[in-house]
Amino acid sequence: MEVWATAGVTVLLILNLSASISAVRSVSLTRAQKWIHLLLIWLLPVVGAILILGLLSTDRSQPCRSSDEDSQAIGDVTLLDMGPNPCGCSESSPDSD
Repeated sequence: MEVWATAGVTVLLILNLSASISAVRSVSLTRAQKWIHLLLIWLLPVVGAILILGLLSTDRSQPCRSSDEDSQAIGDVTLLDMGPNPCGCSESSPDSD
């Protein structure tokens, strides 16, 4: 019986440690969110760890996007204004003189 208890505690510790490491390493969570995740993991040992690992696995499946990409959907085309060139040069080609 003692062997099963030791094995159960070991599995629980490994599960909680892996969930804790995943939560701390997550780039999409704020510091406060990381603390909340850690509290859930350690205060609700089995359910908290499984819940947080599940949430973080869906977070990893979404591609990371930079802030420049946030304003555009995939496939959007950015059209530049046809005004004067920022360099001050004319729009005509050099060989058209």
